[in-house]
Amino acid sequence: MWSPGAPVYALATAREAQPLPERLRDGAEHDRIRGQHPEPYVLELETAHGALLYYGAHHTDDFADPQLADIRARWSAFQPTVALCEGRSRGYLLGPLFPRFGMSEPALVHELARAGDVPLYSLEPEYAAEVLLLLQRFAPADLALFFTLRVERGNARRAARDRRGLTRGERVLAVVGSGHVIRQEWALRSALGAEPASDQPIARR
Repeated sequence: MWSPGAPVYALATAREAQPLPERLRDGAEHDRIRGQHPEPYVLELETAHGALLYYGAHHTDDFADPQLADIRARWSAFQPTVALCEGRSRGYLLGPLFPRFGMSEPALVHELARAGDVPLYSLEPEYAAEVLLLLQRFAPADLALFFTLRVERGNARRAARDRRGLTRGERVLAVVGSGHVIRQEWALRSALGAEPASDQPIARR
């Protein structure tokens, strides 16, 4: 069975972009939380706007990794109506032979979404749309260097946000690297009207 690449979202233009409701955790704040909470780092919010299970994974392709069983169990308990994953226009071969070659978290989300007939989207925009938006602020040579180094490292560290579902009563399950969840937690809690995190500045106002 072939699962095609998940649809990507459309980037807002610079004029349409809205400021985040709360700043992201910085590097030191991220490292402190990472030190206190072993992976996975899971944020689960139930609000009047819907529900979010944001699973911060450690990246793996080991089919025997217990994290994959944990994702399956949480999927079953949460019963999502929308699923989000990392990966830009990437598809996966799913079937009895696939586990022999390993299983990544995005591939597992593809499998679960197809099995449950749950709409699946990528958290990432198309490269062309991202580049056009960034060219409004950065020189072409700087962007070329950035994208080259980012591909070489194999890890795009972004705070990409998908606006689908979170304010329409959907149950959204997203699986990403744990750093994304840790960094974005304050902004997501604020945007969804959830209780602030214990270390969130807004909680001390």
